[in-house]
Amino acid sequence: MRPLKRTIHFDMHTQKEVYDVGSQFDAAAFAQTLYESKVKYITFFARCNRGYSYYPTKIGICHPSLNGRDMLGEIVRECHKHDIGVTAYVNAVLSQAVADAHPEWTRSRLKSGNRSELCFNTGYINHLESEAKEIFSMYPDLDGYFLDCIGLAAPCKQKECIDTMLKNGLDPDNQSQLLEFDHELKIEAARRVRDAVPAGKYFFCNGIKELQDEKYINEKFNTHYEVESVPGCGSWGYDCFPTLISYNRHFYNKVMYMAGRFQIEWTDFGGLRPEAALEYDAFTALAFGGQITIGDCMHPRGTFISPLMKTVKKVYSQIETVEKWTDNAKYVPEIGVYCTHNKTKEQHNTFIENLNVFKGAQRVLAELKYQFDFVDRHCDLSLYKVLILPDNMTLDKDEQSVISEYLKNGGNIISTGFSALNMDKTGFALPQWAFEYTGIDNARASYFTMDAENIPDMDVAIYNPAIRMKANDAENLANYVPSYPVGNVDYVYAQPDKPTGESVVARNDNVTHISFSLFTAYEGAAYPPHKYLLENLIKHYLPQKYITCDLPTYARATLTATEDYTLLHILSYCPERRGVPVVEEAIDLYNKSFIIKTPKSVKSVFDAQTQENIDFTQDEKGIHFNIDKIPGHRMIVLQY
Repeated sequence: MRPLKRTIHFDMHTQKEVYDVGSQFDAAAFAQTLYESKVKYITFFARCNRGYSYYPTKIGICHPSLNGRDMLGEIVRECHKHDIGVTAYVNAVLSQAVADAHPEWTRSRLKSGNRSELCFNTGYINHLESEAKEIFSMYPDLDGYFLDCIGLAAPCKQKECIDTMLKNGLDPDNQSQLLEFDHELKIEAARRVRDAVPAGKYFFCNGIKELQDEKYINEKFNTHYEVESVPGCGSWGYDCFPTLISYNRHFYNKVMYMAGRFQIEWTDFGGLRPEAALEYDAFTALAFGGQITIGDCMHPRGTFISPLMKTVKKVYSQIETVEKWTDNAKYVPEIGVYCTHNKTKEQHNTFIENLNVFKGAQRVLAELKYQFDFVDRHCDLSLYKVLILPDNMTLDKDEQSVISEYLKNGGNIISTGFSALNMDKTGFALPQWAFEYTGIDNARASYFTMDAENIPDMDVAIYNPAIRMKANDAENLANYVPSYPVGNVDYVYAQPDKPTGESVVARNDNVTHISFSLFTAYEGAAYPPHKYLLENLIKHYLPQKYITCDLPTYARATLTATEDYTLLHILSYCPERRGVPVVEEAIDLYNKSFIIKTPKSVKSVFDAQTQENIDFTQDEKGIHFNIDKIPGHRMIVLQY
């Protein structure tokens, strides 16, 4: 299999009215430009989300202005001459042309009509499967298959689906049963297309949520995972990819960061993010143990965006120089952030349902330069000296057993908000949380006081209250302060009252609980005392972290490693909120010091790109060295 790295994902979703599709497409010149731009792999459209095929299909509908031309076949042939891999793109749900030809295959959405969405409980599922078989029969040396948007559509309530549900004893008006039925249809569609893809090929089904689904956790639908996250589009931002890869890298050997050239969204045809932004994306992917894909929308005539390819060449040339170090390196964690398998919303696993909580956790830990994984009960928890239960991780019987075993084996837990409560939220689920739960925090505003490093000597705002508790015989580390009681008026000045004797932070040996939803609060308000509160608690269990440095909070530092060396990744970029998050330039840093904790003896320390040696010393704390200049990013090799 050709390596999935230095990738471009080409979209080309083209209306039927476009009259000159492929008129300037020169596959040989196209592949030559990719090769010169250091691209190693592409995803290329076989069928777009308007329903048109770009190869001479006998099953689907060719774009009317293509005039029989085989764009897919040409690009596969020419790219392979340069050893560039090619995956074929097909949209699983959106297909206006197919919907127009087969209206009986369309689905009726719950909220609004959209005829271009197709239903898997019709003959369309056979069409989708046959399409994959046709593509690989025509192009047997094709490297992979990308099935997009399978989870996009809402449940179908056409007659066929209602009849099938009734036949199976299900109630179409029961939302839970409707969603479960829809989920099973999507799983079956993914399975049938996956099974149509020959062995030894890449397969990625975008939107299938087998993770955390106990019925399918061991059935691998994907050969790898692609995190789609264009920073300026919707709610993605720059925190999305680090959050999602920190969970998904447990389940896949390779995770791709599918960023994009677009300033605001995938259809932003005239948008091109600055070079520094795409550089930041690429080195962020490597820093978290992944690979980079840059998303693009090809012009219908089949031409490149020239400024994009110039930027790609600059960025991918840098990546190429360090791949002998990065290709086999794995991320090195020290803290686990635990995700339960409970869910409170239908067809949302706990991780997706609480994505903002995990985004907040990612940001706090990254700013503090801790190395972390997002984990669940299928992971080896013994790898983590500290486990964090963030905000909403209530514990059912199965989760209680996992957590009890972790504590029994010497682990340490910091929980926040409603985490560690029983499913009814009437008290803590396990006796190790030897604190008295006194109820939900319904104060108009809540505060705490705490004598600790970097916590101001004042009533500190909580922002996202959760529960109230008493430490009792446990150690009280922070005092709870509610606001003054007031009547039911429209506008309230909720100043802090006096401490009540309750606790905001309590510790009982290897268990510490914070009574408010710290990570939800940080994702929304980013209040520094909350971050330093967590840091003080982590230090109790983890006195020295893997990376000790004097980088600013906006900079990122991570570790990846093999048996023979450790890589220190340093990123100095600061996304600004200008309507959308923007990175326009790197930020140079000077004279920064580092201590890297490692039990191994290090023979040399040097820059991965320039091979420049760096003076260092080693003692019981680790490897000490200074870096004179960090021009946006540096990658340092610690050779054993």
